[in-house]
Amino acid sequence: MLSRDDNLILQTWYTIILIKELWRSGFINSRFFDSMPFEFPFIKEEIKKINVDNQGSALMALYAMLVVPKEILKDRYSDEYEELNTFLENVTNETYSDYPEDSQGVNFFRHIRNAVAHASVEFEPDKFVTFSDTNTRKNYRFETKLPLVKLGEFIGRLQKIHVRYVTERTKEIQSGS
Repeated sequence: MLSRDDNLILQTWYTIILIKELWRSGFINSRFFDSMPFEFPFIKEEIKKINVDNQGSALMALYAMLVVPKEILKDRYSDEYEELNTFLENVTNETYSDYPEDSQGVNFFRHIRNAVAHASVEFEPDKFVTFSDTNTRKNYRFETKLPLVKLGEFIGRLQKIHVRYVTERTKEIQSGS
């Protein structure tokens, strides 16, 4: 039986997959989309301008795959998250952190997760996405830039963790574990 945690992870991820498939199929350019009545017609026109593969959907994907499952999956897939941290360390630029716990090595995953959770993300079109994590009480700051050409790979690596989780949970449920 699906748990509350399963539902949170699966439903947010499935919604992201739906958005990806709508983009992949060219849904915005379809006759069906053209014929759809929108409660707020101006939104339909804005969606046509930005398509479904945009900054907002990227942020939603990151939220669904970083923020929602963090506490649920962090121990189960600690090796995968460590590999993700190494990937981020290798592909990000202009990283700054004055968090004391980062003095021996920056925890990119934690800071980027926090930046997404607090919407401290800024896109520079065709260049990079900047993630900022700030602890205002202790006056600590982290910032890094992920090249946009690496954003898809980052999301793809997160998706692999989700696919593994779904596969394992499906087997557990089918076996009655």
